[in-house]
Amino acid sequence: VAKGFPVSGPQGEPLVGLRPGDVPLSVDGEPIESFKDLNLAVAMSAKGRPLSVVVRREGFDQPLAFTVTPRVEPATG
Repeated sequence: VAKGFPVSGPQGEPLVGLRPGDVPLSVDGEPIESFKDLNLAVAMSAKGRPLSVVVRREGFDQPLAFTVTPRVEPATG
């Protein structure tokens, strides 16, 4: 979470992590143009390796940056 930014929104919802409506801008410093690019970056990452993600989110003047660690969903592989 960027210094000075809240960790939750006005309704108590978490601000960290991908949310519906987010527009991904980069993963690990590499620009991306679509969710397909984001999916590819996640699929190609090492298991359990954290990824830096930057998104544009409605209601924020500046992009939000956070770290996510992809995980395998047992039901879908």
